[in-house]
Amino acid sequence: MRTFLINSERPSMNRTGVHPDMQSSGVALPAPALDLETFTRCAPILISDDEPQIAHLYQVLMARVRLHTVLIADGYEALDYMLHKPVSLVISDLLKPNITGIDMLRALRQDPTTTEIPFVIITATPEYESRQMFKMLGGSAYLTKPIDARQFTQTVTQLLTAQLTDQPVQYAAIPRLSN
Repeated sequence: MRTFLINSERPSMNRTGVHPDMQSSGVALPAPALDLETFTRCAPILISDDEPQIAHLYQVLMARVRLHTVLIADGYEALDYMLHKPVSLVISDLLKPNITGIDMLRALRQDPTTTEIPFVIITATPEYESRQMFKMLGGSAYLTKPIDARQFTQTVTQLLTAQLTDQPVQYAAIPRLSN
C-alpha cells in the first residue's frame, strides 16, 4: 500500500463568496459569478477509470456540455493529482486494479483540503456493502452501468452547481436502467 504525503499548500477554492483580493481590505464584495465551464477550466473534473474507452466516453459526455476534464487511469496517480491540484469533481470506477473507488474516496475524506470534493462512483457490479460504505464516507452519487448519458450529465452538472452555489449536496443512488 502506498502512503501519500498531504500537501498543506494545495490550492483551495474560496467558498466564502468574497473575492480573495477584497478579504484583507475589509470590503466584502461578492465574488464574480462563475459558470460551470470556467469553474471546470480552473478545477477540472478528474476521471479515473482503468478502461480507456469508458474514460473517453465520460470525457466526451462532459465536453458536450463544455466541462473540462483530466483523465488519469491509475488510482494512485489520481489521488496524487487531487492532493496537489484543484479538482471540481471526481468520477471513478468502483473496481480498478490497484485501488478501489471507495479507497480513493476514503483517502480524499481524510485530507481536510479535499473533504468537500463531490465524488461519483460508476460501477457495473453494484454491491450493497460498497454502496453503504460510499454513502457513509460522504460520496455524492453512486451510478450503475449502463449509464444513461442525459442522467449522468445532469447528475454531474447538479453536483457542480451545488458546489458553486454552496448548497448542500444530497447523496444520489441512481439505479440501473431497465431494458
